[in-house]
Amino acid sequence: MILVTGGTGLLGSHLLLELLQQGKAVRALKRPNSDVNRVLRVFRYYDSEKADALFANITWENADLLDVLELESHFDGVEEVYHCAAIVSFHPKEAKHMVAFNTQSTANLVNIALHKKVKKFGFVSSVASLGRTKDATTLNEKNIWVASPENSKYAKSKYLSEMEVWRGVEEGLNATIINPSVILGPGFWTAGSSHLFPTIYKGFPYVTKGVNAFVDVRDVAFLFRELMDANCFGERFVVAADNVSFESLFQQIAKAFNITPPTKVPSQWLMEILWRFEYWRSVIFGTYPLITKETARTAQGVYRYSSDKIQKQLNFQFRPLSETIAHCCKWFLIDESKSGN
Repeated sequence: MILVTGGTGLLGSHLLLELLQQGKAVRALKRPNSDVNRVLRVFRYYDSEKADALFANITWENADLLDVLELESHFDGVEEVYHCAAIVSFHPKEAKHMVAFNTQSTANLVNIALHKKVKKFGFVSSVASLGRTKDATTLNEKNIWVASPENSKYAKSKYLSEMEVWRGVEEGLNATIINPSVILGPGFWTAGSSHLFPTIYKGFPYVTKGVNAFVDVRDVAFLFRELMDANCFGERFVVAADNVSFESLFQQIAKAFNITPPTKVPSQWLMEILWRFEYWRSVIFGTYPLITKETARTAQGVYRYSSDKIQKQLNFQFRPLSETIAHCCKWFLIDESKSGN
């Protein structure tokens, strides 16, 4: 039996499909209010005839990752764990809770896996855990975390979580860590990286010259499962397909939608004004800021990542970014038409 956390998210839903297509028995932990129908929708993107039958093979169980005693009850018969669950936020009000939750939930799962003698433990970290500094060039698995203003609170949470997994490795846990870059995929249009597609479709006017790495969610799910099946323990692997500017990314998305691309390039001082304005607007109206201090500065930074290690390890070639964008735009338009908007 395989235990999956975070199965109702973008990567988790695609990972569930990947595992089920390989004939694996899967138990997925979720919060009581999680929408599992979004997972079924993702399944139907790829195999409309078998999607419902595959989805029916998931054993869904409600769980609190911070409740150790309750969490342990879900480990009966579990031989492998894929830990995808995490809070992803760049809102300053959520930072303290995010760091605490991501770190403690990972520590709990590691401890239980050790106690239950789970055979394999896979953890989804992030390239953010590699750390960022102003003089960084191309980052890879060998980079060592250095405290820096360039690092977000989310990055800190993933770094601390990863340290819990490394502790588990020292105590005998067979663990594999993946460090994905920005993951692009369909089905979760209102949050996370997938929100880029409706945002640009609706005429977002701004672009920046910042650079980051992007990767197709299908590639991440496939490689995660491959690494676990290959018993690549005690190592971490950067999973990043293309290093491109946000300007190029936004232009490619606009082109796929056949709309006018955004062209306004805000200056650094304007970005500083915008995130401050958004902060006070969110305080006054109780809404989530469209831009935060961390996202504003990340959007202007240049961060490149290398996936040479995993490409050589598994003899793998990533999907081109253009293919990923076309795939996401196609399904956004289909979903948009079904919603009647």
